[in-house]
Amino acid sequence: MVEDSNSLSKVFMELAGESRYDILQMLKEQKWRSAQLAKELDITIQETHRNTVRLADAGMIKKDSDGFFALTSYGRILVSQLCSFGFVNKYKEYFEEHFPSDLSPKFLQRIGNLSNCELIRGNFVIVDKWLSLAENAKEYLRVITSQIPPEFFKLKVSKAKKGIQIFLIHGENTIVPKGFRKELTSSELRKVISEGTYKRKMVKKIQTMMVMNEKTGILFFPDLKGEPDMYSAFISDDPEFHEWCVDYFDHIWKKAGTYDVSKICEM
Repeated sequence: MVEDSNSLSKVFMELAGESRYDILQMLKEQKWRSAQLAKELDITIQETHRNTVRLADAGMIKKDSDGFFALTSYGRILVSQLCSFGFVNKYKEYFEEHFPSDLSPKFLQRIGNLSNCELIRGNFVIVDKWLSLAENAKEYLRVITSQIPPEFFKLKVSKAKKGIQIFLIHGENTIVPKGFRKELTSSELRKVISEGTYKRKMVKKIQTMMVMNEKTGILFFPDLKGEPDMYSAFISDDPEFHEWCVDYFDHIWKKAGTYDVSKICEM
């Protein structure tokens, strides 16, 4: 059977060569001549020529009259979709143990926007990052979480008293330390709620968690059982990462219902 030149298998075959993939990634940023590509990728001119010919024949790149290679419009769209593959592949071991089953397709399809980030591990390291984000918040703090570290809670209330907008989403699976639930109905908290600087809602179950201010976000995906994992998270101040987090928070906020303190579990 003759292979369709527009088949996905043909596309993936062209992307399978490491040098071809690297060339596409370089052309995403700017135009390059063949000799420049060879030097940057540490490959021969002959190998560069062979790979650029294949990419050009596939319609992904083109060469202008000055000898510069650039992505075609088709190639640019194709490369933009590779970010998701690259991100998931880079953190393959993490995603073997985690799956964001609660994400709607539109957020899963945009997962490549999270590429420019750092994976951090350890409960103490992560809680310290939470506190740092809260301390550095100048405009707002947005939180989706199934756990409430007491020091983080107190810092949120303190920030709300200073006029920083706090937006909080808890789940009916949210837990707090023994005896802490009374803090969620304290007069101090009720005051900032009445003043409008501390807003909170509730959903049935939290799986994907996040903490973010106007510049930086921390994102937690659930484990394979759909339970939040507080011991590993992605953190970044990259604009695309931040935009993904903002959009996801707004999506959950619109669906969330009235906050019910009685649903919070003490452990």
